[in-house]
Amino acid sequence: MRIAAAQTKPIYHDTQANILRHVQYIDRVAEHGVHLLTFPEMSLTGYELEHAAELSFTMDDPRLHVLSELAAKHDMIIIAGAPVRLETGLHIGSFIFLPNKPIELYTKQFLHQGEEVFFSPNSDYNPQIILENERIARNLR
Repeated sequence: MRIAAAQTKPIYHDTQANILRHVQYIDRVAEHGVHLLTFPEMSLTGYELEHAAELSFTMDDPRLHVLSELAAKHDMIIIAGAPVRLETGLHIGSFIFLPNKPIELYTKQFLHQGEEVFFSPNSDYNPQIILENERIARNLR
């Protein structure tokens, strides 16, 4: 089992360019047989608190399709972060792309000082991730 973490430097206010950088990282680590690749919090948008609402994603956001496709193509779990708009408000989220499965979502449960001005904490999204019969994350509810 190979797990990798990518350290990205998001481009200010350019979500499309940030997604393309994710694609480059994913294709690169796929050459090394990585099974799970995780990106930092807010990697798809950058940590732009004051612009989070306008840069936010939804669960069915078409901009996420390319990452779902790459998860299937490379048989890889990909975790990428962004602000996410749900019925419950704006949250800091991590989209979890599982090969040939619907997108899962983790939402940040405990916000750092200042984040509560822009986001709401949410413990409703805490999926279980299993890789090669090993539990990587689990639902604590």
